[in-house]
Amino acid sequence: MALLYLSTADRAEVWKPLFAAAGEEMIVGEAAVTDPAAITHIVCWQPPQDLRRYPNLRIVISSGAGVDQMRVMPDGVRLVRMLAPGIEEMVRNWVVMATLMLHRGMPAYID
Repeated sequence: MALLYLSTADRAEVWKPLFAAAGEEMIVGEAAVTDPAAITHIVCWQPPQDLRRYPNLRIVISSGAGVDQMRVMPDGVRLVRMLAPGIEEMVRNWVVMATLMLHRGMPAYID
């Protein structure tokens, strides 16, 4: 099993030690993939254009709060999302903040 992590390098540095401690291989970025058949999991916000490149892919994990940005997965590939303690509260707070900003005309003030 190998996990392909598609995000920024600084975020990858947070996850690398956790996967290493678990004895799991983590590859950062598609350019670093030497054996596409080794990839069984992908963590990303936007999946690669052609998921068929990874014949043994089993799971795509959305690194965001939702999965609306994802396209239809190939047969046999599951789509899941990460959950973290407090994420619902953070998303709710963001929605309230954005709504109030629009209601109060903040984009005009910022401009």
